[in-house]
Amino acid sequence: MELNTSATTTATYSQIDLEDKEQAVPQAHAVAVLGVPHVKAVPKVEVVAPADLAGGYQFTVDLNGRVLLVSVPDGGVSQGQSFQATVVSEVDHDRDGPHESGRQASGDVPVGGWRDGLCDCCSHGCCHPTCCLSFWCPSIALGQVMTRSGLNWLGDPLENSSHKTPPAYSTGWSAFKILLVMTIAMVALNQFLVIIIAGARPNYYGNDPSQPVLSPETPIWVIVTDSLRQVLMGLFGLYFLVVTIKTRGLLRRRHAVPGECGHDGVDDCCLSFWCRCCVVAQMLRHTADYSHQKAACCTETGLAHDQHIV
Repeated sequence: MELNTSATTTATYSQIDLEDKEQAVPQAHAVAVLGVPHVKAVPKVEVVAPADLAGGYQFTVDLNGRVLLVSVPDGGVSQGQSFQATVVSEVDHDRDGPHESGRQASGDVPVGGWRDGLCDCCSHGCCHPTCCLSFWCPSIALGQVMTRSGLNWLGDPLENSSHKTPPAYSTGWSAFKILLVMTIAMVALNQFLVIIIAGARPNYYGNDPSQPVLSPETPIWVIVTDSLRQVLMGLFGLYFLVVTIKTRGLLRRRHAVPGECGHDGVDDCCLSFWCRCCVVAQMLRHTADYSHQKAACCTETGLAHDQHIV
C-alpha cells in the first residue's frame, strides 16, 4: 500500500462501534505526516483521540475518500490526546465491502468491555461450536482465537498481523494448526503410555491414573515411564495456561477491556486458571459477531470459510 505524504491532508475518523456504551465515538480530524523523499518509512497519520484507546487497537480512518486501517501506539492514548497512528493497510470498500481484504476492521469488536459475560457460554445455544469446542477441546478453541487475533503459537503478535503470513517463529503454521497437532500428540502419547503400563502392571493405576499404586514389585521402568507421562502432561497444561493468560491480556489491552478482579494481571491469571473453558469461549465470542457470522469447529479461525476475520 502506498500512502501519498507529499502534502498535508485532512482526514476524519469513521465511527467506532462501542455497543455496550450505546454511543459512537465522535469524529476527529487527522492529518497525514509529511514524508521525506527517497526515505522508506511506515506511513502515519496525526490524529486527536476521540476516546480512550488501548495500545495496538486498530480502527478505520477516512483520508480524502481513502479508508485506512490504523493502529494506536504502545501505551494507548487518552481522549483529546494528539498522536501519530501507524497505517496498517488500506481498506478496499469497492471490492470487499467495509472491511480489509480477508479481515474486518477491528472497530467491529466492542471497545471498553467484553461483548458478553464470562458465563454466557450458551448465549448462542449449547450446541454452538464455540460452546462445544471450548468445553471439549479448549486448547484447539484457543488456537482459533490466537489465529484470528494475529498471534503465533506463543501468544505473541505476528510481525504482520494477517493470519495468512508465516508466524514470527518461522514454523509457517498458524497457532491453530500447532495447538491442534500438540493436543492430538499429547492425548495419543498419554493413552499409549497408560496402555503400556497397565498391560505390564494391571493394578498399577487402580481406579485413577493420576494416583498409581506402588509396591515393592513395581518395575523401575514402569515408575520412570509413568513419571515421564505426568511431566509431559504437566508441561502441556502449563503451556496452555500461559498462552491463555497472554492471549486474554492482549485482547483486553487491544480493545480497552478493564479487568474484572482488580489488578489486570491477577484477573487474567485467576480466570484463566479456574475458568479456562469459559475464558476461551468468551474470547471467541468477543472477536466475532455470531449473530452475523457463521461459526465452524474445524477451521483455523473458528469461522466458516466464507466469513471474514474480525
